[in-house]
Amino acid sequence: MERVELKTESNLVLESNRQTALRNLGAALQSPEETTLREHQTSMMQALYDFLLGGDTAGYMSEPTGTGKSAVMVKIAEAMGLKTVILSPMQQILNQTAKEARKFAPDLSISNYYSGEKDLSGTVINTTYQSIPTLLRARHSNFNPQNIQLVLC
Repeated sequence: MERVELKTESNLVLESNRQTALRNLGAALQSPEETTLREHQTSMMQALYDFLLGGDTAGYMSEPTGTGKSAVMVKIAEAMGLKTVILSPMQQILNQTAKEARKFAPDLSISNYYSGEKDLSGTVINTTYQSIPTLLRARHSNFNPQNIQLVLC
């Protein structure tokens, strides 16, 4: 039996996003002098590149506390150049992600959306698990959930 894949519009968009991510992430990995990440963090980005290169589009990385996952997430968002939502389990982690963005990706357009701040101007929306349902239900002129190309948790 041969596997048949339907060419739906959502599959075509997903594949386009994957190709963009591969191109941009590959370019970032070719310029290691421009990164401030440690070797094991760069290896995490390489693993993601290899994962996408294999045709995959959804998965997870599990790393211990203190390995710099927040820094890697903002560097991935920066490198990929896709409209991104970063989800954090609590406001403390959201604030840590914002801090890491300022440190590791100062040119990244990131904005925070949670109970204390409602900024949706960034290419990257930094929010919490608790705030995302509110964001998805609300009607904001500068936020359309269908425009999200990458979700990082």
